[in-house]
Amino acid sequence: MSKLKKILLLGCLTLLTGCGQTYDQFIENQAEKLTENESSDSVESTAESSTVDERIIPEFNQLETALLETDTMTLDPDRVSLNEASQRTSHNVITTVESVHIWDVTKADPELKSAFHYEEEPGAIVLLDVTVANQSNQAIQLIPDNFHLSYLNGVQMAYPNNELYPLPNGNLSKIMAAANYVVPQDSHVEGYLAFGIGEEMYQMMQEVGYFTFNTDFSPQDQQSVGSSVEAKLPIPLNDEMAQAIKNNEQMLNDRLTNEWWGNKALLAEAQPKDTQEDEDVAVTLNAIQVTDFEAFESYQSVFENFLSGQVIVTAEFTVENNTDETILPLDGDISLMINGDEIHDDYMLINQLYGERLEPGEEMTMVRSFALDKQRYADYWQDEEILIQLNIPTLAAVEEAEETEEVEDPESNEEAGEEEDNTTDSEEAKPLYYFTWSYQPELIEWINEDLERGAVPEEASRESDDSTADDAVEEASENEELFEEEGTSEE
Repeated sequence: MSKLKKILLLGCLTLLTGCGQTYDQFIENQAEKLTENESSDSVESTAESSTVDERIIPEFNQLETALLETDTMTLDPDRVSLNEASQRTSHNVITTVESVHIWDVTKADPELKSAFHYEEEPGAIVLLDVTVANQSNQAIQLIPDNFHLSYLNGVQMAYPNNELYPLPNGNLSKIMAAANYVVPQDSHVEGYLAFGIGEEMYQMMQEVGYFTFNTDFSPQDQQSVGSSVEAKLPIPLNDEMAQAIKNNEQMLNDRLTNEWWGNKALLAEAQPKDTQEDEDVAVTLNAIQVTDFEAFESYQSVFENFLSGQVIVTAEFTVENNTDETILPLDGDISLMINGDEIHDDYMLINQLYGERLEPGEEMTMVRSFALDKQRYADYWQDEEILIQLNIPTLAAVEEAEETEEVEDPESNEEAGEEEDNTTDSEEAKPLYYFTWSYQPELIEWINEDLERGAVPEEASRESDDSTADDAVEEASENEELFEEEGTSEE
């Protein structure tokens, strides 16, 4: 096969694995160069053919053969492989681990001691096939120093090590570096990462039953509040943990779920698909979950004020902006009203950044979460109707408020007030959009007086059914009154 055909074949294979437009252009350029140099002498042709672009992803069997044949360490050829993909989405950036391969290391040269974190004995090499896809509305900056493996409550971390990667191509660390760690909008980067694990850390990971792959990035333009976003992908090492991770992924994607802070057990859930509109902004309440949450030890300090435990209410919304102005869905206030008590959401629990803009004609999904005291939930809230109130500000209103806060001179404030008085109503933009939903939980489990989960009492179940029926009757009555009013007006 000619060199040109080989390069074109590599291009076809890469298209099947989704390397993207940038790499396609690279393939075309290489094909043109080879065509121009077909008549070159054999020495120049041999030198050119020996150059391998680091973005070409090798076949796994090539990579495995190179690892097993390395002179600096001895690997057990009986590897552990996990071929079911793990995926996490944070701020419309999708991190996927397509496959995991682990080899026990029986011997390593002393110069590789740093690769295994200076432990007395090497433990294993972990090879991850990773893709980071940017589906957000701006470029992102990867933060490679925070890419690492860890485990539950683990103080040790393992970082990608180029010394352990045996080939000149397909190393994601080098691919990211060549792109200055930038992933443009609607683009992605992929490759392999090799990690060295010391014997002690490897044993701890096996005892826990899983490890996490952590990534970190930030919006390149830094317009959003917050320096960076961390995504954690739990990778199971046994069937029990695989099931626990699968159960966690069934929950709505707040921060507790996305970073797996602990285990959730459903107490109530619903998919209302209830759309409310304020002028040209429409918000749909897609789903709501009420869960009994047990935090892992390393996250318990976050909930130290919840002495009896915590119940988490999580709601997912779709926001549609049909106005001609930019709105900021995540910057608005949202609260629950339950049995006369008002509860505000907690920014620590959401998986998105303040300042994320929704431009005219766009839509987005957002998730908001609330932490409730478990004792008070059991005593006063668990079978009560929940009122959800949300407001969404415009970008113009937020910027105007920020400018007002910066003005310290009272005279300036008076002048600004006079200028505002001279504006007409038609020139003033609507500062906030308001939305309200009423939700009666359909209970799945009940928190009893001992704060343990159990079956829902028949009385509570009947009350919930009666409340739902009453709501339906009330809504029908309202519709009938509206119909009669419209009929009267027509007459």
